[in-house]
Amino acid sequence: MAGKEKNGFDVSDSELYKGASFIITPCGAEQKYVDLLADFAKSIGFGIIKITTPEEHDRMIAFTSQLPHVLACAYVLSPCCLNHKGFSAGSYRDVSRVANINSKLWSELFLENKEPLVKELDILVENITNISNAIKSENKDELTGLLEQGHKVKESLGE
Repeated sequence: MAGKEKNGFDVSDSELYKGASFIITPCGAEQKYVDLLADFAKSIGFGIIKITTPEEHDRMIAFTSQLPHVLACAYVLSPCCLNHKGFSAGSYRDVSRVANINSKLWSELFLENKEPLVKELDILVENITNISNAIKSENKDELTGLLEQGHKVKESLGE
């Protein structure tokens, strides 16, 4: 799992995969071949080797890769984006970076993984709606609780 928000030879990076995760979905392959592939991936510089099912792969990629791309694109579609300069810094860059997207490629990826991605989108919409509703109703306790839940999840990950 590695990539950049830009594509093409002029932005190629020989270090792109160094330390990156390498995901194997064995699909019935003999364990000796799975081990051989995992050892090879480690030997050429990959970091975490994740062995999983195709279903877990698709569910997690929907969450870790595709959902952030959807979020970034939706975020920069705000009319405010055109006037962000001078008002933005790290938060804007962090959320919007992957909106610089290859739209044809990512459209295909989204549609190929439609069901897991739609489930993640529904969860995101529900969470945003809950936060929006707490703000609209000026329910500071509810809002604080929701934000604290997010903080605790992130903190528990040690990231």
